[in-house]
Order: sequence, then structure tokens, then C-alpha cells
Amino acid sequence: MDATSLSVQRSIREAFNVTQDHLLLKLRNSNGSLVPINANLTQSQSSEPFTLEVVNIHQHVEPTTKSVMCRQGYVTYKHILTSFLQRIEKMEAEVPQLSTRRVDIIKQHVDDLNCKLVFLNKRFDQASHTDWKGMFHKPPLW
Repeated sequence: MDATSLSVQRSIREAFNVTQDHLLLKLRNSNGSLVPINANLTQSQSSEPFTLEVVNIHQHVEPTTKSVMCRQGYVTYKHILTSFLQRIEKMEAEVPQLSTRRVDIIKQHVDDLNCKLVFLNKRFDQASHTDWKGMFHKPPLW
């Protein structure tokens, strides 16, 4: 509720002398539907008058404690929770091995780079032993 709706409700309470704060104001149109009490409220017409009801909270219905439990939602949330717990336990079990795994991965990368360097060095050695004889020689066309 914004300030304007509160001021409209306050003015209605003052106009109809409703002083108890625990009472609710319900405004209904000619069809019996609830109309929100706010600053955008239009004026009542004689052909379609508004009806104001002043009622207690839960006047027509006895409130009960919430007892509805959705079994499927419960099962879903329990599955999600157990999945999180399993993932956390797995991560905690692998924490001591992280440093050795990191070292193994670094060694593997270094070995791969070393193999590539050996290959490139061979190719450079093969290329450096060739002799340049100047121009390309074309075979005669006769």
C-alpha cells in the first residue's frame, strides 16, 4: 500500500466513524467483486453503487495452521540437498590431492613442450645442412 491508499482508507474510516484499527474495510462493486481502495478509485454511480463492508479479520473463515505439504517438492529439495552434500564431500576428499595433480599436469605440459622442441631442433639441423647453389636450374625443354 502506498501513502495515497493509506490516506484514502484513513479518510473513509473518519467519514464512517470506524475507529478500531483491527477492522478491515472491503469495498465491493455492484457485481459483488472486491475493488481496491486507492487514489484511483472512481466515484460511485447510482446505477452501480459501491458497498462498503467493515469486518473483523477472519470473520467468515476460521484460520488454521498451514498443514499442506507437497510431497513432490519435499522429495525434490531433499534430492537437491543430498546432491550438494555429495558434491561437497567429493571436493573435500580431493583437496589433498590437488597439489600433486597440479604438479603432474605441469610435468605433462613440460614433457609435451620438450618433445616439440626436440622435433623443431631436428628440423632446423636438417635445414641448416643444405647448400644453396644460387639460381634454380630449369631442365632443358628439348
